[in-house]
Amino acid sequence: IRIQNVPHETLGWVPDSWTVTRFNRSGDPRWVYAVKVSELQLNQPLSDELFELEFPPGTLVTDGRGKRNDNWIVSNQPISTATGIYQSGNRTAPPPPAAAGSSGSFIMLLIAAGATLLVLLLSAASVRRSRGEVPTGRTSRVTHSAAARYSASA
Repeated sequence: IRIQNVPHETLGWVPDSWTVTRFNRSGDPRWVYAVKVSELQLNQPLSDELFELEFPPGTLVTDGRGKRNDNWIVSNQPISTATGIYQSGNRTAPPPPAAAGSSGSFIMLLIAAGATLLVLLLSAASVRRSRGEVPTGRTSRVTHSAAARYSASA
């Protein structure tokens, strides 16, 4: 990008023109985009009506100001906190609730419960091993084996 600036009587230096050149792999210009400023107006007063946006009913609106995007569907209903209608120009409402069973929260609950159970079982096995305890099934086999050896040698 090459920018040509010119002095402005009240603003100082302002862009007058700029050129963007895109090159191919061999370094030759592939295309050139040239812009010339024909008129410059800065800090002009703007009316509040300029920022009033009207969307037709059924329009999906996304609000990305939070940590996650919130989606809303435009409707013709008046604002009502009882129905939870989103306040944006008296025209926006939250999307319909998800059908029962379509949410992944139950699956996440099952996964979390299974993971917790697995951690508890592994912890219990680790504690028993560190204490030198042998699981019940092995104890009975070892005891029978030792008893057989004792009776055979006697």
